[in-house]
Amino acid sequence: MQKIDGRFRCLIAGILILGGCAKLSTPGTTAPNAAETLKQIKCVAVVPFDNRTSDKAAGDVMARLVSMAGMSSGRFRAMDSGSVTTYLGFQNVQIASVTDARFAANLGKLLDVDAVLMGSVEEYGYRNAGGRSVSEPAVAMSARLVAVGTAEVVWSGIARRGSDGVLAAGRDVLSRVAWLAANDLVAEFPRKLGSGESLEACGKLQPDNDGDSDGILNFADKCPYQAELYNAVDDADGCPEDELGFEELSSLVDVKNGRLLYRGEIAFEEGTDRLRPHSVLLLKAVAIFLNRQKVRVPRIQIEGFSREPGTKKYQELFAFSRAEAVKKTLIENGVNPSRVSSVGYNSEEVGPQEKGHFIEFSILE
Repeated sequence: MQKIDGRFRCLIAGILILGGCAKLSTPGTTAPNAAETLKQIKCVAVVPFDNRTSDKAAGDVMARLVSMAGMSSGRFRAMDSGSVTTYLGFQNVQIASVTDARFAANLGKLLDVDAVLMGSVEEYGYRNAGGRSVSEPAVAMSARLVAVGTAEVVWSGIARRGSDGVLAAGRDVLSRVAWLAANDLVAEFPRKLGSGESLEACGKLQPDNDGDSDGILNFADKCPYQAELYNAVDDADGCPEDELGFEELSSLVDVKNGRLLYRGEIAFEEGTDRLRPHSVLLLKAVAIFLNRQKVRVPRIQIEGFSREPGTKKYQELFAFSRAEAVKKTLIENGVNPSRVSSVGYNSEEVGPQEKGHFIEFSILE
């Protein structure tokens, strides 16, 4: 019987070695007497995480992923780290990361939020898997939630992720493991903060802080109650230039090397396929061009590209949904549906993401 038990133990050990132990997160810890304080927290600002790795972008990347994970899961409404940095820049406040609870609380007051989530990234990159030559991605981080009203840490958590084992190590990518680690951390929150019903931003980035609905929030808008006219001329100042007619709008679009080129940006609300207001106007210009150049541009293929964390299949579906949103807008502006098709590509495809574009147009015969 002992021999059987010994063989069984060896079999289990072998399975564990091959299968790995991908998730190594520690249950989050709620501070004593913090239950009432947590009930009052409805909006969280996620600040750039302290980076203790050799990858210079790790702190910012993980803070952004935690923001996305929290909002997509309904755990909290958030002012993400990128938006925090942008807003504070307009207030002449420069931060690299936040590690002090009192300082975090003061930032929270400036950002008009109930709590600040700060953290540190201890590991972010690839390491040797199981003593073999193959490398596996690995992420380790910790986070603390500071209540703005009391400047006290009311919750803390740790998340660690590797690949799904030695057999999967060579196939896993860092972006997938990082996204899983972010979700692990958020899953340790003691409860949903706020209503959990809205994915909209909060604090100083609430949608109602955009007085003219042009996509530029009041703090960065030089003309907060006059909508920006997106025409590739001072589009970041929030002020309208002289109204453009059809000729000027169609001049924003051109043809070169079998592609339809455009001036400006086709942008979406973060993590969604909802077009931002200025992008709708730009697509009107594209529609005008297409309707006037039916011989030169008989048909186009709308190509969506994605850098969203996740599997290749998920990235392709996400990119396709954005391409479909562009297609729908063009059709709504008079383009014949038979002239437009759409496709989505994953992050490993050679595409325009290197130039900062996530939508491009190929001309088809």
